[in-house]
Amino acid sequence: MRSLDHYLGKISRGADNAFTDPRESLPPIPESAFEAVKPRSNMYLRARAIFGLARRTMPESVWQKLGAGDFFWDVNQLPVNFKKYSLKHRLGSGNQCDAFLLEPNAKSHDEASSLVMKVFQNGSKTLEQIHEKAVQVKNDYETLKDWYKDMPGLIPNQAEVILPRFQRPHGEPSLVIFQDFLGKGIQDVAHDFSAEHWTKTCAQFPQLNSQLRQFVNITERNIVEKDLVPDLLGRDNLAAAYDKGSVKLVFLDPDGIDHISHMDDKTKKRVLDRLSLLRSRADVAGPKKPD
Repeated sequence: MRSLDHYLGKISRGADNAFTDPRESLPPIPESAFEAVKPRSNMYLRARAIFGLARRTMPESVWQKLGAGDFFWDVNQLPVNFKKYSLKHRLGSGNQCDAFLLEPNAKSHDEASSLVMKVFQNGSKTLEQIHEKAVQVKNDYETLKDWYKDMPGLIPNQAEVILPRFQRPHGEPSLVIFQDFLGKGIQDVAHDFSAEHWTKTCAQFPQLNSQLRQFVNITERNIVEKDLVPDLLGRDNLAAAYDKGSVKLVFLDPDGIDHISHMDDKTKKRVLDRLSLLRSRADVAGPKKPD
């Protein structure tokens, strides 16, 4: 029999998504109303529908003033001045964390830039376990920066913060990462490009293909020499970032490195298949050049 905490977690997660997802991604009001009363709806979907209805029927300007993050986090613990920043919406969720957009308020006169706030999904981990995770994340980040040091801008700047009593309602600890926000023009190299689209993009921006080839070369070398590989499977981990008429390769989740020999056969095949795809994409788009 599942515990009360299990069901409360489902409800909290549904409410969290309704509060922090982009407004336009929420289901339409009729669909949410049906999900809210449907007999066989699960706890997560019902909670998301109910809280989504509340948000849909309230002006977004009013919603922003409520500070949705306060329902789930003690935002006073964050090293961010919320007189200057607003929590806008969720950017996405992965296996480890949820990413949210923080934007400077219009009234702020500082030259502040937008930030990505990644909140790790802790479950019921202790503060000691959070510290261990923070050390692993920091070490992996520094390792990846060293591996790809000849590719400036590939690894975004980030800072890790441990917040001892961040998660409401019980004051549980969390690991939070802040990154520079690289804009909305992000396309996953593996998922969002066909071979034709990639070739046309690289014809316009040749440096993008050179960067991909260099990334693949370095990654393959570290697999052979160190038995180590970064997370290549996460959505938008390796992406093309468009900004001011240019584009560059970025690695947005530099928080995990695995021994490839420790992976199960299925995961290992997925990783090597992904690397093979990236290699073929780089080779198709243009002639090889020395690194």
